[in-house]
Amino acid sequence: MDKKIKSKSFSEPKLWKKINKVFQRVGMKVVYPVMLLYYLFKSNDVPLRAKSLIAGALTYFILPFDGLPDFIPFLGYADDLSLLAATVSNMIKYVSPEILELTRNKIDQLFKNKEESSKMEAEIQKRLKTTSGEKARK
Repeated sequence: MDKKIKSKSFSEPKLWKKINKVFQRVGMKVVYPVMLLYYLFKSNDVPLRAKSLIAGALTYFILPFDGLPDFIPFLGYADDLSLLAATVSNMIKYVSPEILELTRNKIDQLFKNKEESSKMEAEIQKRLKTTSGEKARK
């Protein structure tokens, strides 16, 4: 964990414990953005302010009692997914090919479904191209 950001709720051990506990139940659509944000958080190329937003999103994922408690069937992770997706959208400019590769490798290791992780990576790549195009027009 980045030494400049400290949180009682967010820590790497807590994050990995949560992922290992729920990854099969919540699926790749939730875990992929978690892993992407985790690797962004670890990157030296992401500014501290952005890392603090990432830490907040990951803390929300870790906590079992949030807007919609995680134990509620079908709905428990909907709020987590919404927050994770919004955070990824805000952090898209920091996503590098290396971050995508780290994320893909971890997702493949967890789910052993390269086809699905490739689809999710393609979606992120599409967002990156859109963001790059918007920057070029400005």
